[in-house]
Amino acid sequence: MADEEREAREGHEYVDFESPEAYEQAKKLVLANGTSLSDHVLAEPENTPEGKFTIEMAEQDAVAIRDAMAITPAELAEIERDQAIAHIHAEHAETLRRLTGNATIEERDTWTRQQRWAEAHLAGDAKYADLLAGLLTPPEREAAGESAANTMAQKIKAKVDFTDLLISKAGGTKREAEKMLESLGTAAEIRAFRTGLAATKAQREADFAAQIAQLA
Repeated sequence: MADEEREAREGHEYVDFESPEAYEQAKKLVLANGTSLSDHVLAEPENTPEGKFTIEMAEQDAVAIRDAMAITPAELAEIERDQAIAHIHAEHAETLRRLTGNATIEERDTWTRQQRWAEAHLAGDAKYADLLAGLLTPPEREAAGESAANTMAQKIKAKVDFTDLLISKAGGTKREAEKMLESLGTAAEIRAFRTGLAATKAQREADFAAQIAQLA
């Protein structure tokens, strides 16, 4: 807490911390709440009357920091958990966007109709044959000949089936991360979990990209 024997500049207060880590954690919590802080420099213990890490900061910053320091370990764990959940959901959403090739909403809206055409055609209903053939380029239609509609229907079915598998895998990965997160009880454990997710993200993305390439 502030040392009353020290005189801070007008509009400023001294705030003491047990360690640089304690300060960084408090600052992180303040910033997570959307509050901005001025730049501060921690004074080393040997240079302070109380033998602690000390900062002279603006009064509004001191209030925000002290509020953050008052958060209980359980509250801190829940803050970290919420941030981890948001990270998991964001990565899952990013995966699904990549799965669609970042197609526009308008284009994605046509996929259900195309799937319905393909399913009907493969079930023996030829009324969508011209629509399916129309999805091919002229050279593709010429190469496929009379089987152009069937060629496109098979192509759509294969893409749908494989996409379903990837959607299921992405959902399972998300669920696995959520369940693992539920088993963690402390802020430190949750932070370590998030660090692990970040460290393996590149490999997960590369693996998924290789699978998506098979849709082409």
